[in-house]
This record gives sequence, structure tokens and C-alpha cells, in this order.
Amino acid sequence: MQEIIFTKLRYQNMKILLRRCLIVIYFVLSVSRAHSQGTGNYVKDSIDIARVPQMQISLDTNNDLPINAVAFKSIRVEDVRFDTTHIGIYSMVTNGFVSSMVNNYKINLKDGLGNSFSNYLNHSFNIMPGGEDKELVCFIKSLSIVRRDTMVENNSMFKKDGKMNFTAEVFLRSGDNFYAAFKIDTVLYSLINIKKKQIGDDMEEYLLMPALQLLKNDIGQIDWENIATRKAFTEDFVDEHYLKDRFKIPVLSQPCKKGVYRTFAEFRNNAPSIENFKVEKEKFKTILLSDSKGNLIPTTKLFGFCDGEKYWILMGNYPFPMVRVGNGFEFFLTVDKRIKLLLALDMEKGKVY
Repeated sequence: MQEIIFTKLRYQNMKILLRRCLIVIYFVLSVSRAHSQGTGNYVKDSIDIARVPQMQISLDTNNDLPINAVAFKSIRVEDVRFDTTHIGIYSMVTNGFVSSMVNNYKINLKDGLGNSFSNYLNHSFNIMPGGEDKELVCFIKSLSIVRRDTMVENNSMFKKDGKMNFTAEVFLRSGDNFYAAFKIDTVLYSLINIKKKQIGDDMEEYLLMPALQLLKNDIGQIDWENIATRKAFTEDFVDEHYLKDRFKIPVLSQPCKKGVYRTFAEFRNNAPSIENFKVEKEKFKTILLSDSKGNLIPTTKLFGFCDGEKYWILMGNYPFPMVRVGNGFEFFLTVDKRIKLLLALDMEKGKVY
């Protein structure tokens, strides 16, 4: 019986692996076929990104008993990420041995990141009523969940590696003064389910809750009286730094500037190192870039380019138009109308997830 089960599992693994290989081969041969540089496709991508359905997670505030009395009236969480439309992207390859399709979902917290985290943390502590006008303010600078496909690493066929980047900076506000308390900057990994009905629960249990636990531990253990003796920042300074200046980067505040971006830093600063260039379409709808003298510009290590109207990110010789969403950018890695993998650009580190 065990041998029969093992044989069936091995067959299922081989079937999945073969299907993935066929998709990859199909992608290499036709990745840009449906993604010509026409404006129509760019507009369609913008509409499709706006229509990506959401999978919502509700944080349970009833399981944990309040811990530790804290000397402030409330805890406020501010979501200062570049793209606040989701906390994660989940893309699922659906049925079909050869002809498959991708369903994309944006994962979010039911009441938004700021409100959800605020409610959870306020339920986790014995908040001191009355007294001085003190408040804990947590600025969430990054929180993004990615499910990585690591089938070749012999993980379970039903679970894959999940990864979450989490950065938070916490202040004690007393009256009009803000005192820097602590910072969390970490990456969390865990196996999470690949089934749509379970992925939300797994992301909450194995990624979101550990991140919240880090916040809770630091809040509960810190000496808040000592924090109030540190250098004070004004409320105007904190608002400018986290809510305004943070988003005043050139690519978000200036008109598109035609040119080739060798690095993410050039893109972020809207400062292409090659301003005069030419785009030529090649076999399989790849492209060639050349400078004003006709010299080829190697594309494999380039970040992307701007045609004067929109930004394109490069994956090898294949260009994909980026759509601005809030203060971030998203794009489809496109094979055809059925195979469109939603990806987002990390506006702080330049990585794609």
C-alpha cells in the first residue's frame, strides 16, 4: 500500500513538474507576443490591474489575553508603505495539462493595515485610561508577503515557501513631542499552503502573527520612562519625514523623462544615463536597444527605460509596461491573455515580488 501511495505521489509530482516545464517553454517562446509596445495593451493592463480581486484576512483579536499594563492611552499604526493596496500578491496556476491560466489575487487585511494592526495591538495590552496625553505611534514602512514557487527544492507539493519583509519604526508621543523608541527590520520565512481556501489562514498564522508578536514583545519589554528622556522630535518633523518627504522622490513627482535606466537608482531618481536611444523589435517580440551612435546597449543588466510616456521594466530582452498604483508600480509578466502574472516593484530596494 505504501508503495502504491508513493508511486501515485511521484506521478503527481512528475505531472505538475512537466506542466510547469511546458509553461516555462511556452513563456520563453511567446512571452511578448501579446505584449507589443502598443498603447492599447498598456491601457488594458492598467484596467486589469485595477480589477485584480482581493483575498481579505481578518485578524482575530479574541484569542490573546491583554498583557502588561502600558503607560499610554492608545496605540496608533500608520501605514506609510509606497503601495498600500495590498500586503501580498498570490498567483495561482489553474487546471490544464498544457493550456493553463493564472489567477492573480491581492491579499489585504479586511480593515486595512493601519486599522487592523491598531485594533489588534490595542486589544493586546492593558491600556492605561486617563493620565497624561501619551500615545504609541508605529510607522509601518514595509510589509509585503510573497509566496515563492520552490518546487525544485523538494518542498511539499502542497506547501511552498512564504516570505515577508517587515520594517516598522516606533515612537512614543507625549503631548507635541515624539521620542524614537525602537525599530524592527526583518525578513520572515515559513511554509504556507498553496490552496486558495487555506493560503489566507496560513499567511496570518505563520507570517503576520509572528510580525505582530515581534511588535508586542518590544512594546511590552521596553522601559518607556527611559524613552521619554531621549531627544524629542516635533510632530511637524515626524509628519514631514514619514507622510510627505518619504514620497517626494523624482520618479513619483516629476514628468516622465525619456531614456534608458541602467539601475533602479536611476529609475527612482528619474535620471536615465542614456537619453538618446532607439528601440527595435526582434524575433519573438524581444527588443534591441541602441544609443545615438548605433551602438547596441546590452539589455540583460538594465533596469528598464522610458519612452517619454510610460515606464518599461526589462526582463532580459523582454519589456513590460509598469502601471503606477498609489506611490508604487505594478506590472504583468505576460504570455497571453490567460497567462498574466502580476508582479510589484519594491520602491525602496528595487526588487520585484
